[in-house]
Amino acid sequence: TSCAKALSPKKLENVVKKIQDAEDRSRNLIIFGLTEEDGENLTVKVGEIFTYLEEKPLFSTPTRIGNSSGGSVRPVKLSLASATMVSPILVKSQRHRQSNNFKSVYISLDRTKEER
Repeated sequence: TSCAKALSPKKLENVVKKIQDAEDRSRNLIIFGLTEEDGENLTVKVGEIFTYLEEKPLFSTPTRIGNSSGGSVRPVKLSLASATMVSPILVKSQRHRQSNNFKSVYISLDRTKEER
């Protein structure tokens, strides 16, 4: 019966959710420092970064995270079609900081609150 407690449906459900969340996050990127403007086209802005990095990943529509508050720039979240594209982009993102256009832009993994 102790085995039944260890494998209760609720605990199994939580484990499956954590695994699914980690899998989903493995394809996500967060972009910090990308200027924010009214009526902006984030897909074009993100595409310019990827073009500079010489990468052409398929990605979901990027969105700003958080509430808009005057003066601060909200991060941008996007999902790539494949988790295998994340690593090359992160490696190449170190070099984009040398560009005048993307000096203040930082690309990071999507992490949980515990990982932050």
